[in-house]
Amino acid sequence: LSTTIDDLLDLAKAARAGIRLELGLMRLDELVHDAVARYEAAFQLAGVQVIAKRPAEPVRALVDPGRITQVLNNLLGNALKFTAQGQRVEVEVYRPADVTGMVAFSVWNDGAAIDAADHERIFQQFEQAQTQSGRRVRGTGLGLPISRAIIEAHQGRLWVESAPGAGSTFSVALT
Repeated sequence: LSTTIDDLLDLAKAARAGIRLELGLMRLDELVHDAVARYEAAFQLAGVQVIAKRPAEPVRALVDPGRITQVLNNLLGNALKFTAQGQRVEVEVYRPADVTGMVAFSVWNDGAAIDAADHERIFQQFEQAQTQSGRRVRGTGLGLPISRAIIEAHQGRLWVESAPGAGSTFSVALT
């Protein structure tokens, strides 16, 4: 209940005055590594393999570490919910080769694809993706809208790409 109330307050703040950020030059690769480490036991318990891909060189970005961790927690939590036993999740931090000054991270799972018609809908408040069987997965439908608001407050972008047989990738790009 406390988490749901916090999520609703975050959305109200974002709508009213924007999300307040406490920016610092951080190692994005370390933030991602730490988030994956916190979820590792939950992935093991669910029988889902999680792989963290780190670049050879540190990836630094001007970010609010608490807010980026909040986004990572949401994306990893969703990946855990929507990935079946025996499947895998990959988290990657990288610098897009074609865009100078940009850093990115992504969370991919080889679970069921998200219908193209739902790619934007799932970023709306109280909306959720459905599993292939049509059942709803537990949650409030607030995590992705909050995550998108946080990334947009960083002047970045959060989106999903998905296709049958290819799983789903949630990507974040930051300048």
